Amino acid sequence: MKTMKRSFERGQALIIIALAAIGLFGIAGLAIDGSAKFSDRRHAQNAADTAALAAALAKVKGASITDWKFAAKERAASNGYDSNFVTNTVNVYSCDETGSDCGHNAGDSNYVRVAINSKIKTTFARVIGINQTQNTVEAIALSKSGYDGPAFGGNSLVSLALSGNGYDAHGTPTWNITGGGIMVNSSSSSSATCGGSAGVIVNSVSTVANTTGFG
Repeated sequence: MKTMKRSFERGQALIIIALAAIGLFGIAGLAIDGSAKFSDRRHAQNAADTAALAAALAKVKGASITDWKFAAKERAASNGYDSNFVTNTVNVYSCDETGSDCGHNAGDSNYVRVAINSKIKTTFARVIGINQTQNTVEAIALSKSGYDGPAFGGNSLVSLALSGNGYDAHGTPTWNITGGGIMVNSSSSSSATCGGSAGVIVNSVSTVANTTGFG
């Protein structure tokens, strides 16, 4: 009986080792292949960011839609994403294009979007049936030239204080501000005041809160 019992128990260790090996490969796959996926995602995001900026800059400089899209793909290729449709794809959109999927910027031609999809071959995860993983990243950039004109839209007398009286004209002074105005950033109920015999000749008074004494 002892001999038969021992013969039945033979090979049990192999089954346990095989099951444990699958678990070990799964953990190794999670650690190694997961790290590779995370590293690729970070690299792809950097590539998308720089590609979107390259497209926006080219567009601001007056490049045609073909040229600024090419500028984006060229920059992505220089970072390892050449849109070969096997390991990665790179799509470039103007946010007013159909299917651009620009979220709250949809319909605005001043924005460009770059989307990169990459495929990463696995090593250890193949044991559990995962041959590759994917990353999808995107970047949106504004392609609008900077404002070329007077600061604060032409306001030339500016108070940046967040509270209190930012502008106070009393007594008998006369201010004549030509071609501009007054801008006060204070949230006070009397952020800009003009009283007494003071005179202010100005195109506009812009305040966050209220003014007193201005006509």
